[in-house]
Amino acid sequence: MEYKHARCGVRMRRQVWCKNETSGDIKDEADCDILTKPTAIKSCIIEKCRDWKTSPWNQCSSTCGYAVQKRPVTCPDKHQCDPDQRPTDLQNCKVPACLAWIQGQWSKCSQTCNGGQEIRLVECVNMTSQRITVGCPEPLKPAESQDCNTDACSNQDRELKKHTCDSNVMSYKVCRALRRMGHCNKMFVKVKCCKTCEERKWRENRPKGDLGR
Repeated sequence: MEYKHARCGVRMRRQVWCKNETSGDIKDEADCDILTKPTAIKSCIIEKCRDWKTSPWNQCSSTCGYAVQKRPVTCPDKHQCDPDQRPTDLQNCKVPACLAWIQGQWSKCSQTCNGGQEIRLVECVNMTSQRITVGCPEPLKPAESQDCNTDACSNQDRELKKHTCDSNVMSYKVCRALRRMGHCNKMFVKVKCCKTCEERKWRENRPKGDLGR
Protein backbone atom coordinates (compact mmCIF):
# COMPACT_ATOMS: atom_id res chain seq x y z
CA MET A 1 0.00 0.00 0.00
CA GLU A 2 1.05 3.59 -0.58
CA TYR A 3 -0.21 6.74 1.17
CA LYS A 4 -1.02 9.87 -0.77
CA HIS A 5 -2.20 12.81 1.30
CA ALA A 6 -2.88 16.51 1.03
CA ARG A 7 -0.37 18.96 2.44
CA CYS A 8 -3.12 20.65 4.42
CA GLY A 9 -6.61 19.87 5.63
CA VAL A 10 -7.96 16.75 7.38
CA ARG A 11 -8.00 13.97 4.83
CA MET A 12 -5.64 11.29 3.63
CA ARG A 13 -6.03 8.59 1.02
CA ARG A 14 -3.96 5.63 -0.04
CA GLN A 15 -3.88 3.09 -2.82
CA VAL A 16 -4.58 -0.50 -1.81
CA TRP A 17 -3.90 -3.46 -4.09
CA CYS A 18 -3.59 -7.25 -3.95
CA LYS A 19 0.04 -8.40 -3.99
CA ASN A 20 1.75 -11.82 -3.91
CA GLU A 21 4.04 -11.61 -0.86
CA THR A 22 6.44 -14.20 -2.28
CA SER A 23 6.87 -12.98 -5.86
CA GLY A 24 5.83 -9.38 -5.34
CA ASP A 25 3.49 -9.55 -8.33
CA ILE A 26 0.31 -7.46 -8.36
CA LYS A 27 -2.73 -9.71 -8.50
CA ASP A 28 -6.41 -9.26 -9.20
CA GLU A 29 -8.45 -8.21 -6.16
CA ALA A 30 -10.39 -11.46 -6.41
CA ASP A 31 -7.20 -13.33 -5.44
CA CYS A 32 -7.13 -11.63 -2.02
CA ASP A 33 -9.52 -11.95 0.91
CA ILE A 34 -11.93 -9.05 0.57
CA LEU A 35 -12.72 -9.19 4.30
CA THR A 36 -9.13 -8.30 5.18
CA LYS A 37 -8.79 -5.48 2.64
CA PRO A 38 -7.48 -2.33 4.40
CA THR A 39 -9.39 0.94 4.10
CA ALA A 40 -8.21 3.33 1.42
CA ILE A 41 -9.26 6.55 3.19
CA LYS A 42 -8.15 7.77 6.59
CA SER A 43 -8.93 10.95 8.46
CA CYS A 44 -6.12 12.68 10.24
CA ILE A 45 -5.19 16.09 11.52
CA ILE A 46 -2.87 17.97 9.19
CA GLU A 47 -1.83 21.60 9.09
CA LYS A 48 -4.76 23.92 8.40
CA CYS A 49 -5.03 25.07 4.78
CA ARG A 50 -4.34 28.67 3.84
CA ASP A 51 -7.07 30.78 2.25
CA TRP A 52 -7.02 31.43 -1.47
CA LYS A 53 -6.36 35.05 -2.47
CA THR A 54 -8.57 36.60 -5.17
CA SER A 55 -7.99 39.83 -7.08
CA PRO A 56 -10.71 42.08 -8.58
CA TRP A 57 -12.45 40.92 -11.75
CA ASN A 58 -10.94 42.14 -15.00
CA GLN A 59 -12.97 44.01 -17.61
CA CYS A 60 -15.51 41.99 -19.63
CA SER A 61 -14.17 40.67 -22.94
CA SER A 62 -16.98 42.41 -24.88
CA THR A 63 -19.56 45.12 -24.30
CA CYS A 64 -22.37 43.17 -25.98
CA GLY A 65 -23.36 39.67 -27.05
CA TYR A 66 -21.30 36.97 -25.27
CA ALA A 67 -18.64 38.12 -22.83
CA VAL A 68 -16.56 36.70 -19.97
CA GLN A 69 -14.31 38.19 -17.32
CA LYS A 70 -11.34 36.74 -15.46
CA ARG A 71 -9.57 37.39 -12.18
CA PRO A 72 -6.27 36.17 -10.70
CA VAL A 73 -6.62 33.47 -8.00
CA THR A 74 -3.45 32.61 -6.05
CA CYS A 75 -2.35 30.70 -2.99
CA PRO A 76 -0.17 32.74 -0.57
CA ASP A 77 1.91 29.65 0.21
CA LYS A 78 2.28 27.22 -2.68
CA HIS A 79 0.60 23.83 -2.10
CA GLN A 80 -0.90 25.01 1.20
CA CYS A 81 -4.37 25.82 -0.19
CA ASP A 82 -7.15 23.28 -0.66
CA PRO A 83 -7.59 22.77 -4.45
CA ASP A 84 -11.22 21.71 -3.92
CA GLN A 85 -11.95 25.11 -2.38
CA ARG A 86 -10.27 27.17 -5.09
CA PRO A 87 -12.55 30.09 -6.14
CA THR A 88 -13.50 30.37 -9.79
CA ASP A 89 -11.35 32.61 -11.95
CA LEU A 90 -13.78 32.87 -14.88
CA GLN A 91 -17.41 33.96 -15.13
CA ASN A 92 -19.92 35.15 -17.71
CA CYS A 93 -20.74 38.84 -18.00
CA LYS A 94 -24.27 40.19 -18.21
CA VAL A 95 -24.11 42.40 -21.29
CA PRO A 96 -26.80 43.51 -23.77
CA ALA A 97 -27.27 41.89 -27.15
CA CYS A 98 -25.21 43.23 -30.05
CA LEU A 99 -27.68 45.17 -32.21
CA ALA A 100 -26.94 46.89 -35.51
CA TRP A 101 -28.79 48.59 -38.35
CA ILE A 102 -28.49 46.62 -41.61
CA GLN A 103 -29.51 48.25 -44.88
CA GLY A 104 -30.30 46.76 -48.28
CA GLN A 105 -29.57 48.03 -51.80
CA TRP A 106 -31.15 51.21 -53.11
CA SER A 107 -34.12 50.71 -55.43
CA LYS A 108 -34.33 52.13 -58.95
CA CYS A 109 -35.01 55.87 -58.99
CA SER A 110 -38.66 56.75 -59.47
CA GLN A 111 -37.80 59.46 -62.04
CA THR A 112 -35.18 59.74 -64.75
CA CYS A 113 -34.86 63.52 -64.29
CA ASN A 114 -36.30 66.51 -62.38
CA GLY A 115 -35.83 64.68 -59.08
CA GLY A 116 -37.10 61.32 -57.94
CA GLN A 117 -36.90 59.04 -54.92
CA GLU A 118 -35.11 55.77 -54.28
CA ILE A 119 -35.78 53.58 -51.24
CA ARG A 120 -34.11 50.71 -49.39
CA LEU A 121 -34.95 48.32 -46.57
CA VAL A 122 -33.38 49.11 -43.17
CA GLU A 123 -33.74 46.58 -40.34
CA CYS A 124 -32.50 46.27 -36.75
CA VAL A 125 -30.64 42.95 -36.45
CA ASN A 126 -29.31 40.97 -33.48
CA MET A 127 -25.78 40.21 -34.68
CA THR A 128 -25.48 37.14 -32.43
CA SER A 129 -28.67 35.37 -33.50
CA GLN A 130 -28.81 37.07 -36.95
CA ARG A 131 -32.52 37.78 -36.41
CA ILE A 132 -34.53 40.93 -36.96
CA THR A 133 -35.36 42.61 -33.65
CA VAL A 134 -36.00 45.99 -32.03
CA GLY A 135 -33.87 48.19 -29.83
CA CYS A 136 -31.34 49.73 -32.22
CA PRO A 137 -30.71 53.44 -31.49
CA GLU A 138 -33.03 55.51 -33.68
CA PRO A 139 -30.57 58.44 -34.06
CA LEU A 140 -28.14 56.06 -35.79
CA LYS A 141 -30.70 54.57 -38.20
CA PRO A 142 -29.59 54.96 -41.86
CA ALA A 143 -31.90 56.78 -44.27
CA GLU A 144 -34.59 54.64 -45.91
CA SER A 145 -35.10 57.05 -48.84
CA GLN A 146 -33.14 59.70 -50.67
CA ASP A 147 -33.40 62.05 -53.65
CA CYS A 148 -32.04 60.88 -57.00
CA ASN A 149 -31.74 62.07 -60.62
CA THR A 150 -32.13 65.69 -59.52
CA ASP A 151 -30.85 67.12 -62.83
CA ALA A 152 -33.41 68.99 -64.92
CA CYS A 153 -34.97 67.14 -67.81
CA SER A 154 -33.67 67.89 -71.34
CA ASN A 155 -35.39 70.28 -73.75
CA GLN A 156 -36.88 67.34 -75.62
CA ASP A 157 -38.37 66.00 -72.38
CA ARG A 158 -39.95 69.36 -71.64
CA GLU A 159 -41.16 69.69 -75.23
CA LEU A 160 -42.79 66.27 -75.05
CA LYS A 161 -44.57 67.12 -71.80
CA LYS A 162 -45.84 70.42 -73.21
CA HIS A 163 -46.77 69.02 -76.61
CA THR A 164 -50.46 68.26 -77.22
CA CYS A 165 -50.62 65.41 -79.68
CA ASP A 166 -53.19 66.52 -82.27
CA SER A 167 -51.23 65.52 -85.38
CA ASN A 168 -47.82 64.39 -86.59
CA VAL A 169 -45.22 67.03 -87.36
CA MET A 170 -43.66 64.80 -90.02
CA SER A 171 -45.62 63.07 -92.78
CA TYR A 172 -47.81 60.10 -91.92
CA LYS A 173 -45.83 57.90 -94.34
CA VAL A 174 -42.50 58.72 -92.70
CA CYS A 175 -43.93 58.26 -89.22
CA ARG A 176 -45.38 54.85 -90.12
CA ALA A 177 -41.97 53.79 -91.44
CA LEU A 178 -40.28 54.96 -88.25
CA ARG A 179 -42.89 53.15 -86.17
CA ARG A 180 -42.32 49.89 -88.10
CA MET A 181 -38.57 50.20 -87.43
CA GLY A 182 -39.28 50.48 -83.67
CA HIS A 183 -38.17 54.10 -83.26
CA CYS A 184 -41.22 55.29 -81.33
CA ASN A 185 -39.26 54.90 -78.10
CA LYS A 186 -36.88 57.67 -79.20
CA MET A 187 -37.68 61.13 -77.90
CA PHE A 188 -37.41 62.90 -81.28
CA VAL A 189 -39.79 60.42 -82.94
CA LYS A 190 -42.20 60.59 -80.00
CA VAL A 191 -42.54 64.34 -80.54
CA LYS A 192 -42.54 64.50 -84.34
CA CYS A 193 -44.71 61.38 -84.85
CA CYS A 194 -46.80 61.50 -81.69
CA LYS A 195 -50.06 60.62 -83.42
CA THR A 196 -48.66 57.51 -85.11
CA CYS A 197 -46.75 56.37 -82.01
CA GLU A 198 -49.78 56.95 -79.77
CA GLU A 199 -51.89 55.00 -82.25
CA ARG A 200 -49.54 52.05 -81.87
CA LYS A 201 -49.81 52.28 -78.07
CA TRP A 202 -53.62 52.37 -78.33
CA ARG A 203 -53.67 49.32 -80.61
CA GLU A 204 -51.40 47.37 -78.23
CA ASN A 205 -53.51 48.24 -75.19
CA ARG A 206 -57.02 48.13 -76.70
CA PRO A 207 -59.53 45.59 -75.33
CA LYS A 208 -59.92 42.31 -77.20
CA GLY A 209 -63.46 43.30 -78.18
CA ASP A 210 -62.05 46.24 -80.16
CA LEU A 211 -59.96 44.11 -82.54
CA GLY A 212 -62.29 44.74 -85.45
CA ARG A 213 -62.26 48.48 -85.15
